[in-house]
Amino acid sequence: MSLSVKQKNFLDEYIKTGNGTQSAIAVGYAKSSAGKQANRILNKPEAKQYLKDRMAELRDERIMDEQEILYHLSSIGRGEPQKWSTESVSTKNGKEEKKLTQGSSTPQTDDRIKALELLGKRYVMWTDKQQVDVQASVMFSDESELED
Repeated sequence: MSLSVKQKNFLDEYIKTGNGTQSAIAVGYAKSSAGKQANRILNKPEAKQYLKDRMAELRDERIMDEQEILYHLSSIGRGEPQKWSTESVSTKNGKEEKKLTQGSSTPQTDDRIKALELLGKRYVMWTDKQQVDVQASVMFSDESELED
């Protein structure tokens, strides 16, 4: 049996909140039965597999690849302004309120030097040692030939 669209929406909401009852209410289940519905859906093998697959997708989206890391280090090394955001949660009258603060700042000299150092290490710029790959053949001869 596959999951309905509503059940998938519930599971996506559950990933965000971690609270089954809240997630069930948010996607339209009745408040009086939301906890039971959440428990019923979460115990389905299809739901467990869906959560596992979605978490793997989200994990992949959140991990920087090599190109993105090099881009950000280069940006910091150049002293380009860096955008940032923070999310704070406060409770007011029993309700959670989320506040997103955004801004930008220019990297300090120490941050720029560290970024350039990491890039230099990546491109093997700061070493006196050189990596040499050698391919050679070794031939063994008959010992009697060596005695002549």
